[in-house]
Amino acid sequence: MTQKIDLYSTLKYYASTTQSPTIEMRAFCEFIEKYAKRMVTSQPEWAHWTADARIKLQKELPSLAEEGRCKILSDQKGFLFLPYYYVDIVLDSYEIQAVTANLPFPDETSLGITVPENDIVTIQLERDFLSYLEKQSTNLFPIIKIAFLERYGTALVVSSLLPKRLFEIVLLKIAHFLRDSASFLFVQNKLIVQLSGREMDLKSMFSRIMDNPAECLNEIENAAEFSTLFWTYFCALIKNDMKKKADLLSGDIAVVQAVCILEQYNNFYKSRSLKRKGYEQAFRVLDYNLEKVPYFFSLSDILRFTNEQGVLLLDIYSKEELEEHLKAKTTENEEGIAEFIVITGVDQWFVHHNRLLPLCNRFLSETRTPIRRMIIKRWMKLLKAYNEDPAMKSEEEFERMLLRCVKDIAPPFFALLTNKKFALLYTKLEQAQSGLPNSVKIFVNGKLAPLSDLLFIRRLDILNEIRNALPLYYSIPILYRIVAFFNSLKKKQPETKKQSADKKSGDDTDIQAVLKNARTILVPQGKTLESYMVELLKRWNLVIDPEAQKNLTEDVNALIRDQMRIIFRVKHKVTMDSIEQMSKSIITKSKELSSKIRDKESLQLYIKLYIIKILQAGKI
Repeated sequence: MTQKIDLYSTLKYYASTTQSPTIEMRAFCEFIEKYAKRMVTSQPEWAHWTADARIKLQKELPSLAEEGRCKILSDQKGFLFLPYYYVDIVLDSYEIQAVTANLPFPDETSLGITVPENDIVTIQLERDFLSYLEKQSTNLFPIIKIAFLERYGTALVVSSLLPKRLFEIVLLKIAHFLRDSASFLFVQNKLIVQLSGREMDLKSMFSRIMDNPAECLNEIENAAEFSTLFWTYFCALIKNDMKKKADLLSGDIAVVQAVCILEQYNNFYKSRSLKRKGYEQAFRVLDYNLEKVPYFFSLSDILRFTNEQGVLLLDIYSKEELEEHLKAKTTENEEGIAEFIVITGVDQWFVHHNRLLPLCNRFLSETRTPIRRMIIKRWMKLLKAYNEDPAMKSEEEFERMLLRCVKDIAPPFFALLTNKKFALLYTKLEQAQSGLPNSVKIFVNGKLAPLSDLLFIRRLDILNEIRNALPLYYSIPILYRIVAFFNSLKKKQPETKKQSADKKSGDDTDIQAVLKNARTILVPQGKTLESYMVELLKRWNLVIDPEAQKNLTEDVNALIRDQMRIIFRVKHKVTMDSIEQMSKSIITKSKELSSKIRDKESLQLYIKLYIIKILQAGKI
């Protein structure tokens, strides 16, 4: 089978003879026909181009143009342009660098070209090279002109040669320099003094430079300890020696150019290694902090972590790198366990899986007393008012109430308990810590153990404690029912004229009593109305931007005040039911709130407390 002639190679050859990337197609066709007739006797494949070259060229040019290897000029009819002309010349020059290791790097003078400004970027070696390596492009364009300091000239290199190919040429030039016995002895005698006690390492390094430059390349890229030290001293030694010479030969310029470039590579990889170690140390500090008390951390907590010196970890690694790290740490293994567990509720919390069981025990310990006080306070108020709660009579309702209390006091714990996957995960972690008694197990046979057992809060114990603290008839069912019955009749009696006359003046007192009772029921023990509102605000207003977050809060507050003016000026009666109905109405009537706010329970409770706050201040 006859081999096909590579048209692009022929175009490159012709352009090199004319020393121009712009080719006149008519002249090229005449050239290729003559050339083909001369070559066909020794290479039969040239027979294709011995006649009708213009027609054949027109057929093949579109595919070359589509690949970007040539352009048919519209403003110059009958001409085409080779965009890679100068790039190819530079690339070809590096193919012969291995056999011209004693010569300086190619430049425009040695190659006999002048590269257009649009195709070249000039960088100062000691000022710009490291930053260029950080952001280098993989494209063939532009050609890079490296400008050396002092009298060492310039070098042309294509970005595709960075860093590996240029690095290989650098080592070849240094190896060629060291093969000269006088040069070798000079370097060896100087470095033996500077690297005293490392003679064997020095001998091994010289051997690798001569026989295995690829291994030297790997050592520099990995910032090996002795490699970094050796090249630091070696580069300084050669540069200082060359400064003393009045006249530099081509071999001197070749080695000093190589040394200057290698010095930049050595610094680049040393800096990268230090950064990498800084990243690794920062992430170790991050992982260590995540295993400390309180064992669970939101993303906003993690963004505020610092190291021992007080430096913000986010100043060492980027937010994107943090996200990648957390993603890797929260990816489950084959057993379905990730190093860090993500608890999702009104926020996201990260927990190291080794700390999940201690965290659960900690939640139980910390929530037990506040929940018990909350229930006692609520039930005491209800019983004094001759009212009852379904949870007083039913264990099932009591368990539901305990779960609601957990949600108010410890949202992360509530998120754990209600997560369907948590039961399976808890069981796996529990198996790794065998010997746990059933009394402290949160899940038994895959089901959540009664919260009353876990929290040591018994319904009947609380009722008995409350009744013992109240007058005797509260603890005797028959007497309690009789008193409650007469109390209800008293409430239903028609108003007397005096009561009617005094009703208006007593409205404010009644409202304040309702509001006080509402605060007692809605605000957990140990918290103020304002502090609890701030806590609820953080649950439902999850907007990240501070200004947008503030605007949303103000919009919601304004909406509540507007609705209060409409409702309470028409209907003056303030009750727990009216506050409840208004809070629901505000959410359902607002499309923005009902569609965009996820945690509507926290939002509704916030609205209730804001209504109470406004009413108490008398600002409607």
